[in-house]
Amino acid sequence: MVIVGLIAGGVLLGQDLINASKVKSQISQFQEYQTALMTFKGKYDCLPGDCPNASNYNLGANGNGNEILEANTTSFGSITTPDSNAFDGELPLFFTHLGAAGLIKGIFNGTLQLGVGYPKLAINDNYGMIAAGQWQTGATGTTPIQLTSNNNFPFGIFLFAQMCGGALNTAGGAIPSVANDGCGVITPVQAYNIDKKLDDSKPLSGKVWGYSSGSVTGCAVNPYTTYNLQGNTTSCQLSYQMY
Repeated sequence: MVIVGLIAGGVLLGQDLINASKVKSQISQFQEYQTALMTFKGKYDCLPGDCPNASNYNLGANGNGNEILEANTTSFGSITTPDSNAFDGELPLFFTHLGAAGLIKGIFNGTLQLGVGYPKLAINDNYGMIAAGQWQTGATGTTPIQLTSNNNFPFGIFLFAQMCGGALNTAGGAIPSVANDGCGVITPVQAYNIDKKLDDSKPLSGKVWGYSSGSVTGCAVNPYTTYNLQGNTTSCQLSYQMY
């Protein structure tokens, strides 16, 4: 019995170490992208994705230079939301510009494909993240209620760890909302540990927000004041403010 107990304890310790390593890798990935953004801005005097002179440096198509990441398509009255009806405009250009500048690992071509148009998450490479701006005002059927401006979601440029796949609508346009709604990409404990390290450990404040989306629940304890530390399933998505 003692031997069995020691083995079981060793297994649990090993799992804790693996999980801690995954959390650390995700924190590093967020920070690396923020550093890349600021390095890009310092070098080219514009933001990746939004840079109006990107083509002059062979970095890809140009943005409009207004320091906002915008899609070409308005969705629910917003062109900055990651829940837009098209993964187009400046949203995919964010990764294209950074990759072409050699500031992040990989080259991204702007398609709605994991590891090709947007990067894989360090914590779980079955999922990915996109860059976008503020969520739209008011809740919709495909918007996490916690992320609308009704809850003071901040203005800026964010990484959204929420991409669970990809799809095309009947017109052939890529739909991030199909990819980010109705799933989770990390566990509440992982989300809490990332938030605690980078921010304030609270799910709906600061520069790190944790939340559930679509039919998935359980990331935080209502009314979303603390993470659900009893949860061990991938029920959370995260947003990380870079700028």
